Amino acid sequence: MNLSRSRKKVGIGIPCLLIGGTEIQTVHLVNALIQEGYGLTVVCYFEYDPWIVNKLEDLGAEVVLLKWTRGIPPFRFINSLSKELKKYAFDIFHVQYVAPGALPILAARLAKIKKVLATVHQPKTKSHGRFAGLILKTAARFCDSFLAVSKSTEKSWFGSVQLMDSNFHAEKIPAHCTVYNTLDTDWMDQQLSSRPDQPISTVRPFRIGTVSRLNYVKGIDILIRAFQLMDEKKKLQAELVIYGEGEEEARLKKMVADFGLKNQVHFKGKLNPSEVIYQTAQLDLVVVPSRFEAFGLFAAEAMYLGKPVIASESFGLLEVIQQGETGMLFPVEQVEKLAQAMECLLENPDLRISLGQKGKISVKEKFGFHSFQQNIAKLYRLL
Repeated sequence: MNLSRSRKKVGIGIPCLLIGGTEIQTVHLVNALIQEGYGLTVVCYFEYDPWIVNKLEDLGAEVVLLKWTRGIPPFRFINSLSKELKKYAFDIFHVQYVAPGALPILAARLAKIKKVLATVHQPKTKSHGRFAGLILKTAARFCDSFLAVSKSTEKSWFGSVQLMDSNFHAEKIPAHCTVYNTLDTDWMDQQLSSRPDQPISTVRPFRIGTVSRLNYVKGIDILIRAFQLMDEKKKLQAELVIYGEGEEEARLKKMVADFGLKNQVHFKGKLNPSEVIYQTAQLDLVVVPSRFEAFGLFAAEAMYLGKPVIASESFGLLEVIQQGETGMLFPVEQVEKLAQAMECLLENPDLRISLGQKGKISVKEKFGFHSFQQNIAKLYRLL
């Protein structure tokens, strides 16, 4: 631990602390910074889940729950957050750039915090509208550095890429850069080892599955349609297991009923992160059919567990999976291509084993926590 850095106080601002990819990455960021000797306080503006709050506190972070409502006017948000931040005298404030977007950055500057960082977790798409890029680039001018979770995400907003990795050498902090998301593989191993092995019956159906928020972006409707196409051929007995909840749940269940698949498609509800690991380990094949995905945390988790993964060719997933080597990819929204990929892996057990083995090695080398901690430490030292 560097004692000079141990006196530095870091605040992390985040809209909510629910169970999702941004929140899990916030846990990893807190863990990395605490191990580097920084004092950590996480400031949550809106909703929260006790599981995530407890996880952060167990790591040694202070968690401030403001419990504001989402309808708070922008100027009131900036002024109120600025007053809160002044109480803590942060040396560095790190904003998770999720709606309300630029407002916490302005609040941090109004509070006269010396160094401000931000991380964007979603790529720029048409759905963001005309001014989203202008707003983010303007916000970036108020930051010492603006991070992205994948190269494709960084390029979508800034037009160029600077990857923070072992080859990065600079004397000053870059205006923007990519720091890949990470997996805590030691924790994943611990979760699996703490549960008794569940024998897998050789006579049960082949189990295809996914863990996802049930919204339009995650493309679960694409997966259901592809499964229906594959089921029509009746080549192999298979079932589809879907974990998660969201605004699309009722529509997706109706789709399953209309296809006559209620006996083959099972909605299992929301899982906490430790259950995600265990239940994913029970699957034979994992599918990530997202319409867009900045990184693809669940795909990487499944790969580390040795599962063959099929994912869409969407932004960060192209950086997680190497086609035909560590997993399989299909064009976004191409239902028939996804069905063909699932059929291919159902019929080729050797290929499933090969993809699972190579995928695990790739994820551990590229997205392991040790590399992430080194990259975050390097970035913060440049401040």
